[in-house]
Amino acid sequence: MIIDFLTSLERVHIATSPAEREAVWRFRYDVYVRELHKTVANADHENGWIRDPDEDAPSVVIFYTGSPAEVTGTLRVDTWEPGGTPHHAARRYGFSALPALLSQPIAEASRLMVRRALRGKLIVPALARRAFTHAVDRGVLASFAYCAPGLVPGYRRLGYRAYGADLINTPDGLRVPLVMATNDVAHFRKVDSPLHSLARERFRAGSCETFDLITEALGIANAVETDEADVWSDVQTAMLAKSGRPKLFDGLADSQIRVVTAMGFVIDVEAGNTVTREDLHERELYVILDGEFAITKRGEEIARMVVGDVVGELSFLAEDRRRSATIQAVQEGKLLVLGRKMLDDLHERHPEVAYQVLFNLARVTAARFSKHIAGG
Repeated sequence: MIIDFLTSLERVHIATSPAEREAVWRFRYDVYVRELHKTVANADHENGWIRDPDEDAPSVVIFYTGSPAEVTGTLRVDTWEPGGTPHHAARRYGFSALPALLSQPIAEASRLMVRRALRGKLIVPALARRAFTHAVDRGVLASFAYCAPGLVPGYRRLGYRAYGADLINTPDGLRVPLVMATNDVAHFRKVDSPLHSLARERFRAGSCETFDLITEALGIANAVETDEADVWSDVQTAMLAKSGRPKLFDGLADSQIRVVTAMGFVIDVEAGNTVTREDLHERELYVILDGEFAITKRGEEIARMVVGDVVGELSFLAEDRRRSATIQAVQEGKLLVLGRKMLDDLHERHPEVAYQVLFNLARVTAARFSKHIAGG
């Protein structure tokens, strides 16, 4: 398999020496704080690094690519023996509803990041393959992770899936909990995961018992809906409720709207939760399908958005990707999430749809600027 050969060219190391670990910690700071402006609890601004307090634990392994002089990517993997899962992780992923799973080793993948100029290359598949082998060698059948909504498509391409746990509320906004069933060979093949060949070597074809166990216990897609047909159903319901189309879809036929929605997913947002925060570097676009959302800037509310409205359009379009405002749910709601790559894919495969979507975004942006100027 060509991916096996290509990822073998990207050498993955384990950070064991003090120099290696400090290099990884500084790289994390560069990406999370300096580039993405994230709020990180363990950020040491004096030293310019992010060091988690438990990273000397034997359950933790830090992988990286590049060299201590120039780290290009990194990934942390925790492997917990039965009964050894920390309470904060158990709460985060809803393990209280999964007693059968807790009788097995469990892994968590975190701190996955790549140097900006190298994103989209082979670093993520190489790190993922090394981490997968490490986890499976230790008997792990379920590896958990959580990420910003805009990163869900990338994790899905690796083989992760939403599984019914509640969204995670953080100071930077909502995060999506995901699970990879390491024995789910058929799913790895379906999504063309770079881990498929490794899974096929270890498990019988078609095996997916672990994912079935998780979804039966929690129920599938409580807070995240990724199935194309169900996403489309949510969008149709929103359009009927509004007696019109969301502004993003003006001028598009139903078949064309479905092309767009097939590239996204839907999240349920509880009242009071922050979707995203001002000054973060993110590029997701949100279409409100249900509920009401407050837009605040420097702590002051500047607008209320309702069903059919588009939010997040400035960072979606702007080159610096910085959020201009905070989005918070006033009441329980539902959002269609679309990543920036959606527009590039549309331009390549459906240029007429891409033109209309971009035109609609321009109209939305112009109208909001005009209202702001008139109000000022």
